[in-house]
Order: sequence, then structure tokens, then C-alpha cells
Amino acid sequence: MTIHCSHDELVPLARLDTMRHPKNPNTHGAAQIAAIAAVFEGNGIRAPVVVSRRSNLITRGHGRLDSALMLGLEHFPVNFQDYADEAAEINDMLADNRLAELAGIDDAKLAEVLKELHDQGHDLNLAGFTDEDFAALTNAEAAVSSLESVPRMEMQPFEHYDYLVFMFRDIRDWLRVLQLLKIVKVNFSITRTTSKIGIGRVLNGNHLLKRLEDSSRNPVAGPGGESDNAPADTGSVPDRSEE
Repeated sequence: MTIHCSHDELVPLARLDTMRHPKNPNTHGAAQIAAIAAVFEGNGIRAPVVVSRRSNLITRGHGRLDSALMLGLEHFPVNFQDYADEAAEINDMLADNRLAELAGIDDAKLAEVLKELHDQGHDLNLAGFTDEDFAALTNAEAAVSSLESVPRMEMQPFEHYDYLVFMFRDIRDWLRVLQLLKIVKVNFSITRTTSKIGIGRVLNGNHLLKRLEDSSRNPVAGPGGESDNAPADTGSVPDRSEE
């Protein structure tokens, strides 16, 4: 992953994951995490996570951290900054979230810029916009007809599979399970025809049993410990589920 931003240190994600600020009120849904990850893959990393030297806690970049975990990165750029006290940390953290919300958008100008990028063949996902967003802004029937469909698993005649489905409301719990099962990189798409979104993986049952057995013999360290860096199986089929 190309890093374009200045930073003080490349911090292991296993360590950075333990530095989340407990008073951060901002939440990051699966769609946003996937969008940030798509931008990282297309544009590289252009903003570090900010950590307070005073408390060793993250003040900016919790969403970037989750996206880095989704992509299976091992390290992430961190900028360490000085804060006078806890109140200064919290004020900066809240301001980082709130100021972006206060920005306004000229829809006509946005549609014009996106259309220009689209016509030049650029991937609008790298700007954080899905094909549905573009279609809604431009009201273009051609854009609607070209929307990417969500792949579905199709069973052949007489095929039979048994499933265990685990649902996670907290994306951090889901990311933790991916670490335990050594699924390092996740296939995903932020193109959807509905506001409901799920990000999943279909893993061969035999592989699952082997990984569970391996985990019982060599447990993955929890927060504060070293993670197991065993190679992952990247050949499993992506499953995008809707609630």
C-alpha cells in the first residue's frame, strides 16, 4: 500500500487497535469502512491516524484504522501530537467529526465534476461515490442500466450445502473473527441497489475446521498482544448479503 502522507511512525495495526479512544462517539458502518478501503487501494494512504502523546489514544482516524484492518494491512502511518489535557483531546476528536458534517455540497457542481470523471473512465469509487450515487445525481438512465449487480451464490441441480451464518452488528467484532480465522484480505464492493449492506465471506467448511483447530493450538493474541501472521486463504468466494 502506497503511503503519501507525512507521519512520525508506522505502527503495527495490532498495537494501534488497542489505542482507540473510549470516548469517541463516532460510529463507522460497513459501507463507510468499505468506501475508505476502496480509496486506500486506489489512491494510497494520504492521511495518517493521529495519536495523543499524552494518553497514547487515537484522536483522529478510527475509521481509517477499521479500513486498514479490513484490507489486512500490517502497519499504518501515525502522527503523534501534543495535547494539553484530556479536554483538548476530546475537543479535537469531536471537531474532526463535526466540522466535516457542517460542510455543504453544490449538487449541480458535484454532478458536473463526477460526470467529467466518469466520461474520462475514472473509477468514481475512488472519490467515495457509488454508481448509484452518480445515477441519482445525474438522473441518467444509462448509468442506472449499467449498475453493477450484487453477485449471488447459485446452486447447481442436486447440489447440497449446509451453512452456519454468523451475523455481527459491530464491524469490529467481525474484523476480530477475520483475524482469528486468518482471513487477511476481504473482497468487497460498495456498489449496492439498497441502503442495507452486509459484508461477508464464504469459507470452505474443511478450511474452517482446520483453522479452528489451529487456533485452539495456537491462539491469536487479544488486544495488546501480537497477532498471528499465518498466511491467509484469499481464494474464498465473496458474499454480499442483504438484511
